[in-house]
Amino acid sequence: MNVLCLLCALGVVLPNAGEVPVLEAGASLALAPVNGQVWFRVLERDYALLDLEVIPGGRLTAYYDNGDVVITSLNGRLVLSAYSAYWFWVMAESAAPVVVSLENRLPETVRLPYSGEVGAGVMAQAFRVAPETSGRHQIRLTGDSAADLDLEIYGAGNRLWAGSYSPDSNEKVIIDLLATDTVTVLVSRYKKGGTGQFTLDIQRIGDFRVLEGSVRMQSRPDRIERFLLPQRRRMSLLHLAFQGDDDLDLFVRGEDQMVLWSSTSYSPSEMIMIPGGNETLVAEVVNYPGDDGENPWFVLLLSEPDTVVTSPAGTLSMEISGGIAPLICYSPGSEGFYRVSSLFEKTHSGTLRLFRRPGEASVLMATQRGDEEFMAWIGEADSVWIAPGFARADREGECVISLEPGTPSPVQSEARHSVHHTGEMTRYFTAGGDRGSILVIRLSGEPNELDMDMLVSGPGFDLQAQGGESHTDSASDEAVAVYCEASADYGITVYSYDRVAQGSFSISVENIPVHPLAPGTPEPETWAILVGISGYSDLVDILSRCSMDAMDMREFLLGQGVRQEQMVILVDQTATLEAFENAIQSVIGRAGPEDRLVVFFSGHGSRQPPGSGGPEEPDTMNEVLCFYDGNIVDDHLAESVRRFPGMTMLFLDACHSGGFVHDFSREDNILILTAAREDLTVSERILTPILLQGSRGEADANGDRRITARELVDYVDRVLQRVCPFCDTILDDGPSRLCQGCGEVLKGENRIPRPQQGLYTNPDRVIWTVN
Repeated sequence: MNVLCLLCALGVVLPNAGEVPVLEAGASLALAPVNGQVWFRVLERDYALLDLEVIPGGRLTAYYDNGDVVITSLNGRLVLSAYSAYWFWVMAESAAPVVVSLENRLPETVRLPYSGEVGAGVMAQAFRVAPETSGRHQIRLTGDSAADLDLEIYGAGNRLWAGSYSPDSNEKVIIDLLATDTVTVLVSRYKKGGTGQFTLDIQRIGDFRVLEGSVRMQSRPDRIERFLLPQRRRMSLLHLAFQGDDDLDLFVRGEDQMVLWSSTSYSPSEMIMIPGGNETLVAEVVNYPGDDGENPWFVLLLSEPDTVVTSPAGTLSMEISGGIAPLICYSPGSEGFYRVSSLFEKTHSGTLRLFRRPGEASVLMATQRGDEEFMAWIGEADSVWIAPGFARADREGECVISLEPGTPSPVQSEARHSVHHTGEMTRYFTAGGDRGSILVIRLSGEPNELDMDMLVSGPGFDLQAQGGESHTDSASDEAVAVYCEASADYGITVYSYDRVAQGSFSISVENIPVHPLAPGTPEPETWAILVGISGYSDLVDILSRCSMDAMDMREFLLGQGVRQEQMVILVDQTATLEAFENAIQSVIGRAGPEDRLVVFFSGHGSRQPPGSGGPEEPDTMNEVLCFYDGNIVDDHLAESVRRFPGMTMLFLDACHSGGFVHDFSREDNILILTAAREDLTVSERILTPILLQGSRGEADANGDRRITARELVDYVDRVLQRVCPFCDTILDDGPSRLCQGCGEVLKGENRIPRPQQGLYTNPDRVIWTVN
């Protein structure tokens, strides 16, 4: 949200969040003053304007979370703008009890031109506006210069489409709108002076831009560029190429304004496959500005396949210029594995994408070698689309594409090979997956700096594992876990990321049967729900080693005597919200008060404002775990695991996971170990190796071959306090804070953050035995 500062004033020290009542729209509170002041917090979970009233009136002051003044009023009324923030702190000056009420003010639908006022005590006014016809429109605000009014346009989902912020209240934006579009026009007050009077007007200044061929233009961070896509005879490629420090993303919306597909990587090229048809589609280019202050030029192109290949094999020579990729449709006509390779002129770094359906690419190869190749499974009636391109938008030259049936080597359990830059840099294998099992494919290479990566492809499945070297793994340590709904062969591409490489690697495969949960017994049992998600549905979200974490935890628990029938393993597309909730319910229905539950999660973590406002969330944020099809917030997870009748161990290897610690207390009989402080992101696979090292014996401080809850927490906490936040190197013991890995001085703002852990169970409880 755009942060709006209405008054230039010194901030105040706000009260403790847990001691201040929370007011949401539609509610009211009766509050008594303390030393002539009444404090409360206002929460709005969506974009809205809020009417706040305090009876019997008096002076009101609203603040942001950092203590800066937002707005003041002398008559007991404020209009707050949740376009600006989710949370506001409000202080009413009164010697007697007051009643405060809050109502949600819906934007008024108006026809332009329209005149109004953003009066005293009002942060903003919002209006719903629909154009009379499709086209390119200019929306102009003319207002009181003493109030310094600003203009913003919000589209579907309250995404900011355009804004104008000059210092004199004369603002204008230009935006392409369909006749079916309805936008929210927000007029915000920046200063307290003046009347705040204004006039809004709209003028159609041209046709809605149609993407005919290609367009080249400059991007601006305060405006979304929109283009109408023409009718398409067949599947086509929408390609965005750009240069500069900014990050540009690509979205496609339907006529109902809903986002249908997106491409949001951090590369200088975004691509989306668009199906043929004549439905109305709009492409949007969104700029996330970098640090250089430049507005980058971009090229946007919608193109049909240059070439259609219907034979099993072929070699094509194609010219690439201006960052624009040619498109190849490949329909070999028989089911099997096919090798796709590209060689770029002068071995400049290139990219090679494979699309199976509308939306993002299923495979993106972008090594530093100057040639890209991989093996993909293609069904008998399938078509795939292949797009090669240079990694830099200003590069041009020839690219040779080769398409041919794959010739992989089957792997039964393990195979060893070597790579050398003067010889083979890519190897191909197959592994058989049994129906109802999890097929685990592991890659391990040496020396540690040898960066080998892996792509696994099979019926309905493509996943790349592309991790780097860490303090626990070599750069070639990768793993992919596939749940096999039917018996099938999966193709494995093992490839070197670097242009120059030499070393050896091993690849192993294992089918892990998935058993139904065993019934409970009168004896104490340990149950486990293990979640590892590497293959998220969006390409930008894919991780490299999280499914490996779940498999490693499974192996450890087997060594602790936990049977496979007491575990639920959820990997990638099987790690849905419903599957996790069902697992919790199933375990609770079997467990007794002496049983233990291990809940392990390795994947993405995030934060979602606003939080619940409870005392456990002074930062006003919810922490979430990102499952395959949605998020679980900290409050909900806490409610779920609290129902377990015995002791719970919650291990969370995810960004922001420390926030989950605040949702529990001693009464919950739980041990929580997390990878990150609640306000910080971390690299993937930070916690798991440390947790397993400690659990296998490193945490046994007194050498009695038993690891207590206190010993495990102390060990994990101590090691995490030595992990460099820049490169993940574990620092040596001692007072020095110079990282041996990257050379950063870890002091002041660069200091290692203290992790957040929760020991809410008997600290002397034996957690593990050392084998």
